[in-house]
Amino acid sequence: MLICPVKVPGAGAYMGDMHAQQGNGEIAGHATDCSGETEVQVQVIKNLTLEGPVLLQNLDDLPPMARPINAEQRQKVRELGERWGHHEIEQSG
Repeated sequence: MLICPVKVPGAGAYMGDMHAQQGNGEIAGHATDCSGETEVQVQVIKNLTLEGPVLLQNLDDLPPMARPINAEQRQKVRELGERWGHHEIEQSG
C-alpha cells in the first residue's frame, strides 16, 4: 500500500513504464522494458497531513532479513542469549 500526500487541487494518478530489470535508477541507461497490467485502487483520506509518501510493504515482498522474527528464530535467540547470560530478549514485530 502506498499513501501519497496530494498537494495540488485536482491531482491525478500516473503509472510509469514497467521494467523486468533495471540498473541503479532510470538514469543508468539500461533496463529491460516489458508489458504488464497494473490494478490500482484509490481511496481519498481527507485531512491527512504528510510531507511525503509512506510505503507499507507487503510481507511476501520483503527479503528475509527485513521480515519480522518468527517463533523458531525467537527461540534460537533466546537460547543463544541465555548461553551468554541474557535472560530477556527485546520484543519486536
